[in-house]
Amino acid sequence: MAEEEKTNPKLSETDQPNLEKDDWWTALESNPKVFNQFVNKLGLSSSYWFEDIYSLDEEYLCSFENDIIAFVLIYPTNETLSSFLTKYHSTLKQGQKENSSDLIRIYQHKEFGHACGYIACLHCVCNCVDTKSIQQESLLSTFLEKVKALPDKSPQQVGWLLLKQDKIRAVANECGQSKHCDTAAPVKEKKNRQKLGKHYTCFILKNNHVIEMNGKGEPIDHGPVDSKLDKPFLSHVRTILLNYVQHANGKIDFSLIGLLYKNEKS
Repeated sequence: MAEEEKTNPKLSETDQPNLEKDDWWTALESNPKVFNQFVNKLGLSSSYWFEDIYSLDEEYLCSFENDIIAFVLIYPTNETLSSFLTKYHSTLKQGQKENSSDLIRIYQHKEFGHACGYIACLHCVCNCVDTKSIQQESLLSTFLEKVKALPDKSPQQVGWLLLKQDKIRAVANECGQSKHCDTAAPVKEKKNRQKLGKHYTCFILKNNHVIEMNGKGEPIDHGPVDSKLDKPFLSHVRTILLNYVQHANGKIDFSLIGLLYKNEKS
């Protein structure tokens, strides 16, 4: 899960979620059927969907008929990989120009509990889909309007806003325990909370740069894609993920899910 924030901006009493009442979110299984159930219930059109990605083979990634517009990576939070990612991300951030101020960024406050899967899912959907594909007055469109109205759109403030969305949390908890799940949802009551040993992060394309959003603060800019390539976004993300796997202490304990889009014009 996301590490505890270093700064916790103070909100007025009317803005703060009722954290004593709100329980942890049920963990989202790394299962595209559950991802799709979640976003469809929030109001996303079926022209977008999540699908398992089984290999980083370049030919395989280029074989999809529909466009892969975002990736969700589920990776082990072992000490070796975590140490590498902390140093690597810190190096990437040095000297970077701001390239994510207009993205919807959600910080995973500790009050969410096991919500990193939902946050990765929402990062993909909120930043990559055409708003015309979101049902009007749905939970998702309502949340996006509330984000738009925030005077402070920092990841921390958007995270607090999401914590207040009881209806979205109810959908999350329903999907986290649905018939599509292959495993039992982890216990989320305070006295029996479990550490899952996995974290979700996502990769999207913004201004021709690959941006990683992991719920731990500001997004990470992995640099520009090579526009000369046939599939520049896929190629760049593939290179990033192969680097992550290489530093995972030989444990290939990763899962990858793609957000696909059916372009009716193609």
